[in-house]
Amino acid sequence: MSYAHERNVLHLGLNPGNILLNEREVAQIMDFGLARLSNAIVDVTSALVGTLRYIAPEQLEDRPPTAQTDVRSLGLILYEMLTGCSAVRARSIHIAAHEILNQDIDLALIDAMDNMAPISAFLLGALARDPEKRYDSATQMLGAFDTAIKARDALKTASDEPAQGTVEFLLRHMQRREDFPALSGSLVEINRLTADNSNATTAQLANVILRDYALTNKLLKLANSAFYGALVNEVKSISHAIGLIGFEQLRITANSLTLFSHIKDRGKSNALSEMLTRSFVAGLLARHLAQRQKLNGAEEAFICGMFQSLGETLTMFYFLEEHQDIEDERRKGQISGAQAAKSVLGITYAQLGAAIAREWRFPRTHRQRHRRCRGGHRSPSARQ
Repeated sequence: MSYAHERNVLHLGLNPGNILLNEREVAQIMDFGLARLSNAIVDVTSALVGTLRYIAPEQLEDRPPTAQTDVRSLGLILYEMLTGCSAVRARSIHIAAHEILNQDIDLALIDAMDNMAPISAFLLGALARDPEKRYDSATQMLGAFDTAIKARDALKTASDEPAQGTVEFLLRHMQRREDFPALSGSLVEINRLTADNSNATTAQLANVILRDYALTNKLLKLANSAFYGALVNEVKSISHAIGLIGFEQLRITANSLTLFSHIKDRGKSNALSEMLTRSFVAGLLARHLAQRQKLNGAEEAFICGMFQSLGETLTMFYFLEEHQDIEDERRKGQISGAQAAKSVLGITYAQLGAAIAREWRFPRTHRQRHRRCRGGHRSPSARQ
């Protein structure tokens, strides 16, 4: 768009559907059907055939579009790339138009992300309702974006060292608990042997599982459940169960059973039991949504949903006093759980969960952080 603006060409129809990846995975802007020279007389009404969620206020008023009109659309697209949510979330045309004309874009989701203050400030210069307060063109926007990225990277570098030190301290503390080494060792070995690039045999995996009596018992029950019972008469060995369930499903099952059953068996707190229940329900919802959207990996979605609260769950189990301090801080300061956790632990629950997931060699999809859209519309263009 910088190239186009330097040649006085306005796109006027920018939206995620008009940005495609070529065979080299390079993004290309398509559909210049609404494009005009910046000094041309434009029928403003015709510009409204573009996607409503990505247009600028001036396109709803009797004002000619400018390069700042494209700047606004680019800012809206970037917002959606970062959050997975449309910035304009109203479902009806009339409410959306009112929102575009009268409400500033809420950047709270961006502000809640780590080290993203420079990006949030950058977006202010792209999303302003008044075009005079936006970047003059995509060229000026590009320069501001490069500056924001450098500032973001500097913040990340400055924050990584203390966060890593906190993680290492917490890991050492957890490892002093007698149950932690056996738990983590079992998960690490199972995840290693069932990884996509592993050449492990069924016998090798069975030997690891057989070391854990509880896990062996639960897997045999699963293999002989009504779901698998229609396929075979009776499963008596772990090797047979592995062959029936498959490596991927086994990894998913082992992770959930080993971690959450282990914690629940030793947990005394009602709050911890409630957290485990919420985690399980979150997993069920994630699986349901994945199946409803006909996405691949519905069972992986179950685990990702269930592990979204891994950091807080482990904090409640291993650092009960600190968890109470976090809750007190959250209520007293009326701040988010992430902010309160960072104040007490030095890192957020999400950062702790991701660090533990890496330590236990969870699959990549299990380690990814999951951000919630706070209500409203989730754009179908957002990557699932």
